[in-house]
Formats: sequence, structure tokens, C-alpha cells
Amino acid sequence: MQDNQQSVSLSVIVPCYNVAPYLDRSLGCLERQWNGRTDYEIILINDASTDDTIGKLNAFKQRHPDHVVVIDKKVNGGAAEARNSGLDVARGERIVFFDPDDALVDNAYARLLEMAVDKDYDILSFEVAIVPESEWKDEFTAEKPLKGIEWEGTAQEYMLDNHYGTGIKFFFKKSLLEGHRFKPLAFLEDLVFVLPIFLSEARVGLTQDKVYFYILRTSSATNMIDPKRLNKGCDDILTAIQFMDECKQGHSDAVKARIGERQQFYRGNLITRLILSDKSVAEIKHHHAMLDQLTIPQAGNGGIKGKLFDLLFDHPGLMVISRPLYRMVRALHSHFLN
Repeated sequence: MQDNQQSVSLSVIVPCYNVAPYLDRSLGCLERQWNGRTDYEIILINDASTDDTIGKLNAFKQRHPDHVVVIDKKVNGGAAEARNSGLDVARGERIVFFDPDDALVDNAYARLLEMAVDKDYDILSFEVAIVPESEWKDEFTAEKPLKGIEWEGTAQEYMLDNHYGTGIKFFFKKSLLEGHRFKPLAFLEDLVFVLPIFLSEARVGLTQDKVYFYILRTSSATNMIDPKRLNKGCDDILTAIQFMDECKQGHSDAVKARIGERQQFYRGNLITRLILSDKSVAEIKHHHAMLDQLTIPQAGNGGIKGKLFDLLFDHPGLMVISRPLYRMVRALHSHFLN
């Protein structure tokens, strides 16, 4: 057994909540990441699951006792707090986050780690392919040649040209994450975590190889039309948009504009969720007033749908009345897509 204080080259942090049906695939992918390397650890956090997640995690640890840490939380705190628990114990010189219902190309982490160490990047970015669950094929994970580094620059330069809002597509130097923790949000916790890091002068390398597969589950928490969850989500999205406004301070016009683009996008996302939620007229007015205080750029032509949603946001009573119809349309759309 490795000394708990001994550092390793890479820590993989995996928050797990009721994902037992997906763990055979995802843990199998993690087993096939190392290409003979032994300088890694996999930190699996069971976030008070009610299915057999903990049983599968413990069985995996028994198979790999030198490389697997299982944290069994007794109270569900959400993915953000689970990742923080992993960060608190991680020994890796570099950190990567992995979601337990996703998948990876074989030996991807070993090869990416070699790239990151070779150039001593503070951050190594790689690409994520989004795959609907219905289209998943096991051969997606077969090892493929990597092109190598295709771009490098500062974190701010990366932010201006690339999508920076998800934490799963980066190797971070652990030293870069000192003082950074995920906020307990149900939505956009990745963006709030990542954005301050990308406002730095950290050195970034980018490979455009798609080695990570984000499996789009129709039953996942992100896609559930659950008014109670959406009520919390609306508040969290507002918090994230407000945080993004704070992050603009002291930065160039180009950086402010880039952050503003994301605020604009999530403003639309917030309005959609408000329609689907159970928020009252007073609560919708509050969200509107909070957004009006921020420096979000005016949206361009959002088309008929965008104009309609803005109209509903400006008239909360009308938004509440229209909810049953919109929910029915969304339900029908999801049914025919599946």
C-alpha cells in the first residue's frame, strides 16, 4: 500500500451518486488509462448513494488497493462538495476530474500526462465528444493516435478563443488550485470553479484530440424537468451570472466581452428554467431585477423564440400562465426525440 503522504503524478477525482448501472463501463475505462504507469491515484467519492454504488466502488478498490481511494459520505452534498472532498485528500501533482457515467479512450490519461509533464504546463486542455446514450458503442474507447499539442499560450488567451466552462477537460497543476474549491451549486459549479483560474497567466497547452466521451443521458439530473430541482437551479444560475460579473473587474475589454457572451447565454438558460420551474411572480421579478443590475451586453437577434422568452421574462404573470403549455411542448419534444 502506498504511503498516504507520498505524492503521485496524477489524481483522478470522481464524484459518484446513484451511478451503479454505469460504473462497470466507467471504472473499466479508468482501469485502461495507465499504459503501465503506477504513479496515479483514483479518488472515488460516494455521495450517500441509495443504490449499489458504494458496493461497486469498494469492489474496485479491492482490485486496485494501491491506486484507489474511496470516500463514503453519509450525507448527500452534491457533486461540488464531493469534488471538494476529493481535492482535500488528493496527492497528485496534477488533478483531473472525471464523471462516473462517462468514458475515455484507452490510455488517454497516461499519454496526456506525458504531454503535460513534458512541457510543464499549468493546464493541459483536451477535447470532449458528446455522445447520446443511445448511440454509445464500446469501440469508441479503442486507443487512437494523438496529434500532440496544437496550441499553447496563457490561460486568458485560451479563454478568449475556447470553451472554458467545464472542469472535466483539463489537467490542472495541483499548485494552481490552491485556495480554489467548488461552490455548492447544482448548476454551473464547473464554470464558477474554472473561470478565476482562466483569468490568470497560467501556461496552457491544448490538444484537440477527443479522448473523453460525455454520455448524454436523458434520465440524468441535468436533463430532468423537475420543478423543485429547477427552482434551485434558477437561483444557482443567477449566482453564477453575478459571479461572472464580479470576475470582469480589472480586466481588458476583450476579457469582459468574452465573459459577457457567456452571461448572455446563461441569461437565456435562466429564463428557460424559470418557465419550467415553480417560481412565483415575485421571485421571477427578483431575478429580473438582479440581472438588470449587471453589465450583461444586449443580446443580438434571438429569433422569435428569444423574443418570446424575453417578453415572458418582462411579464412574469404571463410566464406563470404559459407554463403548462410550455411544459407539455417540452415533454412531447423529449418523447419524440427518444
